[in-house]
Parts: sequence; C-alpha cells; structure tokens
Amino acid sequence: MGPAKCLYDRRSRMRYGIIFLVLGGALAALAVVAWPGAGMLCAWPGLSFAVLGAAYLARRPSWLGKRADGTLVGWAYVLLGPYLALTWILWRVEQLITREPAADEIVPGLLRRSRDLTRGLLAKNGPPPALAEACTDRALS
Repeated sequence: MGPAKCLYDRRSRMRYGIIFLVLGGALAALAVVAWPGAGMLCAWPGLSFAVLGAAYLARRPSWLGKRADGTLVGWAYVLLGPYLALTWILWRVEQLITREPAADEIVPGLLRRSRDLTRGLLAKNGPPPALAEACTDRALS
C-alpha cells in the first residue's frame, strides 16, 4: 500500500505559490539593493522562496527534490534551507503554544496525527497498532 493521497485544492496551491513567489521576489530585490552587505543574507532565502513558489504553481514537487516516497534529496536541503528552517521554527512555536493533543483517535486503535515533536503520544507510549499520518507534510506529492 503506497503513501496516502492528499486532496489539495487548486486555490490553496495558487495562494501558497503566489505568497512564496512574492516573498522570494521581495528578498531578491532587497538583496540587489543592499548588496554586498545585508543583500548577501537575503539572496539565499530569496532564491529558496522563489523556487518553492514556482514549484507550487507548476505543481512540480521534483523541482524541490522530492522523491516519490516524500523524502528530499541532499541538494534540496541546501537550496530550501531557509524555508525548512522557517517551517521547523513555526512547528516548534505551535507546539509550545497549542493545547491540542498530539494525536486523535479516529476509530479504536487508529490514530491521526500531524507531527509528534517529542512531547506527544509517541514519545510517551511508543507507536500505536495503526497510525494514519496527516497529509499536511505531503501536500505537493
């Protein structure tokens, strides 16, 4: 049985693509204006977010180095470093401020979870008999 398919509507993809393209373009413009000082710090995130936005709009996860199983190839970690760092920071902040449980039981023995960041159910009890991953991290797949 392969990875679960996620319904990902066109409007959301377009919104994310446009937001990341605009952010990438703004950072790239700032990099050009402020070069060589602060511009050097803006060039890499600008490229990262612009590539991410273009991949969302074109619906091409391979542009981001995504394999069929959802993992990333090595060069993608370098290219997407600023985006991955931002995402990781936001997950951690959400984990600190949210009161939601780490997992929800859909039916007895079947849990749905989005991320389990060390404080949740899996860290305390180990994996349950069946676990359904949410599709939030596989939206481009």
